[in-house]
Amino acid sequence: MPADQRLHFFCRTVLLLLPVCCIMNTPQCAFATPSRHTWVRVTPLGINEDCYFYLQMEQRNPGNYYTRTESLSLIRRDILTARLLERIMFRETEYFDHEANGVWQSRQLRAAPFNLAEYLDRHQVQMVFPGSVPERLSLIDDRLMERISKDQIVERVSREAIREPLNDLIPEFGPYKDKSGFRIRSACEVAGPGGLKLQKGCLLILETGEAEFESNFCQHVVFVPGG
Repeated sequence: MPADQRLHFFCRTVLLLLPVCCIMNTPQCAFATPSRHTWVRVTPLGINEDCYFYLQMEQRNPGNYYTRTESLSLIRRDILTARLLERIMFRETEYFDHEANGVWQSRQLRAAPFNLAEYLDRHQVQMVFPGSVPERLSLIDDRLMERISKDQIVERVSREAIREPLNDLIPEFGPYKDKSGFRIRSACEVAGPGGLKLQKGCLLILETGEAEFESNFCQHVVFVPGG
């Protein structure tokens, strides 16, 4: 190709690409749009004769680098089935950087007064404390199993009870889609009867997904009966 034709081809290519490069250099177009995702973390509080209680922190990203919403709720579930009985959201905050200049602002979407100590006392909640995960417990094919003897294991908590908390977080986690399965994160032991007819056992924190940007991540709690 003669030199003048090569120069003409080069200039024509630069002129075609220049508008695209200018657009991609703006803050809003510097990166591809992220996928919407949700992170859920939990803190067990305690149990009574019929229910267990925990705090749930949610962070939701709608698919944008410059906004997210965080909320804090108290969750009460049935001790046998993990069915959701009550959810009290007492704080929800939106964080945003509309100018994409690194200066973040916040706006309270909900800030309801809530007396946690009074609530726990009214429901006669026995507090729980961090403990070690019982060595006899393991997760096999999303079922929580307990080893009774060297050759015998039994299902300790039903699949439905393990997956029930995820069904309350539609569309991110319900119906259950994560192929990575569940992991045992930690356990909390029931401190003692405290005048209540409590079942012996522990609150087990399970998690699924990965705590990475653009990835769904969820922790939730199940009650595991046993001595």
